[in-house]
Amino acid sequence: MIFLLYSLAAFIGGRGSDPNWWPNDGIVSTCSMDGPSLGSADGIREYDGVPRAGVWNFMGVLHSFDHLDLIGLPSARARPPGYASLPQFYAAIAGLLAGLPP
Repeated sequence: MIFLLYSLAAFIGGRGSDPNWWPNDGIVSTCSMDGPSLGSADGIREYDGVPRAGVWNFMGVLHSFDHLDLIGLPSARARPPGYASLPQFYAAIAGLLAGLPP
């Protein structure tokens, strides 16, 4: 994690009585990354390679990445597993979304 996020990550990771909310990427708690849970009736499911419309398709947590890595700051050199580059990662997600039925 980039050093600028250390104190924020420690703050996020040390608050609240529910330890499920402590792991984070320096900006967002990882347990909130799968979709809305508090006060929401939205369905959330583990992505199995086939996207399902009408529910949140949770694709997992990328370990060894912080929030800034995934938005391309301070550089776009981060490479998610299985991808040659961050732009290729996002192109794959865009292709997946483009292939969804209307």
